[in-house]
Amino acid sequence: LEFKKLAIIDNTAMSFAATVMIFMAYSGFGAWSIIFGDITNRFVQLLGCFAAKPFIPSLFFKFSQIKEMFYFGIYATGSRLLYNFYTHADYLIIGKVFGTEALGVYTLAYRLVSDPVRTFAGIVNQVAYPTFSKLQNEIGRLRKYFFTISRFSLLFTGSILVLIVVFIDWILIAGGYEKWSGAVPIAYILAGVGIVRSISPLIPQLLNAVGQARKNFIYSLCMSVGMPLSFYVASRFSLFAVAWSWTVIYPFMVMILIFFGASILELSPIKFTIKFFSSLPILAVTGFICFMIKLLLSKYHHEFPFLTTVSAVIFCSFIAILVILHREKEIVLSLFGKRRI
Repeated sequence: LEFKKLAIIDNTAMSFAATVMIFMAYSGFGAWSIIFGDITNRFVQLLGCFAAKPFIPSLFFKFSQIKEMFYFGIYATGSRLLYNFYTHADYLIIGKVFGTEALGVYTLAYRLVSDPVRTFAGIVNQVAYPTFSKLQNEIGRLRKYFFTISRFSLLFTGSILVLIVVFIDWILIAGGYEKWSGAVPIAYILAGVGIVRSISPLIPQLLNAVGQARKNFIYSLCMSVGMPLSFYVASRFSLFAVAWSWTVIYPFMVMILIFFGASILELSPIKFTIKFFSSLPILAVTGFICFMIKLLLSKYHHEFPFLTTVSAVIFCSFIAILVILHREKEIVLSLFGKRRI
């Protein structure tokens, strides 16, 4: 929970990694620049963590004392490996079936929706996991923190997705990327699953925090079978069908996580789902407002595409921030140390 030290270590490591990547790329090392940059990042993180919390292992070893942690680590690592498999299986199938050009269009749409989700989810997970671990024996407080974080995450990340989806066509035109306009309808399709993916990673953090990594592994195993299979079947029809398989199959598979999470927090799956997605109505209102603003400004877009796009995005961002501040006043104040959740 010492996030200040972690932030210093992470930013220092990223600075060193960026320096190595830029120098190697300039020197002509190509893809090796990225590889050694990542290695540098992890190595400097290791040194920084060791400096902050020194630990020198002894020569004594007894498996019985680490048995529980060992199996936890096996399941956690297995879940992560399976996650990397099923979240990239669509790339492999699309590249094989539809070719590199279609893969490029699909990847752009996928990244536009998934990158904001993944970035914010990584930040939230870094805070959520140790917090849930600390409260694992206090079900009442654990339940309150879990749903407070999930509600805020859905509203914040969902607002970003709303802005991207509503204005993606204008953004591409304003940036001079009209040739990638084929990515727009795919991004529309993936937006639905993006909402679910913005908060679903919280449940694996909850399961790991209470020592239930095995349940995460079961979920990842189901996903690693179900998602690639759905991608393969969908690829028999069209590129859009592959995107639809994300939006249709992924939420269905997340029901496994919801069942596990509900059992941990001692709630029924229905009540858990309602509380977990409680920000959806507010998010829908925000999306409707942004769409109406786009509609009102559309007559000016052909004449002033860049100015209209920037103005609309800034104005809608301001509205989204006001909604978040009003709806989640308690958690915003807690972030600034003004109130405790």
